[in-house]
Amino acid sequence: MYWIKNAIVDIIVTITIIIAAIAHVEWLEYVVTGYTIVLLLAKIIIISMNQMQTLMKGRITDVPEWASHMLYATNVIVLAIFNWPVTAALWLVIWLMSYLNYKRVRAKKTPAKA
Repeated sequence: MYWIKNAIVDIIVTITIIIAAIAHVEWLEYVVTGYTIVLLLAKIIIISMNQMQTLMKGRITDVPEWASHMLYATNVIVLAIFNWPVTAALWLVIWLMSYLNYKRVRAKKTPAKA
């Protein structure tokens, strides 16, 4: 359960998305939208810059893959159910980009077998 410390930001973001979607708190809607845009831009930059992936080589967290998928899925589903279709689509793209980046970093970290 030590990995929860490494996933705390993702957990807080998911809780914030749930509250913003259900309670319609206006300032939280701005926070969710702003964070989504910033995170998407960060993922695009990381995917497009091969050097960034090399720097991240040793930085795979101990957060289980299933936990990340569960949090991303929760974000997408909640946003879709509560009528945030654009933000839900952006989170789907973020989820896909995170998965692709994780696989690339993992492949670079794992030594090639003969």
